[in-house]
Amino acid sequence: MMNIIVFIFALELGIMPQNFVVGYEHRMPQYFEEVGFYTTIEGGIKAFNLIYVKGFVRTEMTKHTDSFRFNPNLALYGVEGGVNYGVLTIGGRYLCGHPVIPFVYRALKKPNFDTSYSEVFIRIESP
Repeated sequence: MMNIIVFIFALELGIMPQNFVVGYEHRMPQYFEEVGFYTTIEGGIKAFNLIYVKGFVRTEMTKHTDSFRFNPNLALYGVEGGVNYGVLTIGGRYLCGHPVIPFVYRALKKPNFDTSYSEVFIRIESP
């Protein structure tokens, strides 16, 4: 039996050992770890096991050295749609990234990271 519409969902947690973006300078950098962390939540629908549309939100953050508290520093938003047939996917996506400034850092000058772009792709992957 074929499902006409299937809901898709993903949750991802990760660590970025190096090369992550912070859109502002911490006022007291000694209180934050130099490693980045992120979380991504993704959801969408797939129809007729062929056409799909999904969106995601990814938040990157730094962790306080003395506790289990995190400060978000970047939010990435995306929407993607396309056709998936077997191992072949043809689609497009739109992404945008915006700095997130915690309340205590609002007095800082303008953040230095803000972007948006589109992608058109062909992907071949194992089933």
